[in-house]
Amino acid sequence: MDRPLLRPRYDRKLAGVCAAFARAYGWDVTLVRLVLVALVLFGGGGVLAYIICWIAIPEDPVALPTYPPAAGQGYPPNAGTAYDQGQEASSGPNVPPVA
Repeated sequence: MDRPLLRPRYDRKLAGVCAAFARAYGWDVTLVRLVLVALVLFGGGGVLAYIICWIAIPEDPVALPTYPPAAGQGYPPNAGTAYDQGQEASSGPNVPPVA
């Protein structure tokens, strides 16, 4: 399992059950959807399994923006973006250098 079994909030068709299995096990999402269609057409249990998974598999958590710490309690507000881009952040006045 590459990732935890979570239904994505984006890049899904109905409830994200097929996308959740595809992401968790590293499979192609189209193949998972075709298997589900085959289960629905030839067995009938695919609909029930999809509904159970829809209820049982949790959704991805909401990604909220992170805010800089209060003044005097950490890094300058732009330090995170500079480090994320691989650049060296400039420290403002009265701010200790980042270790």
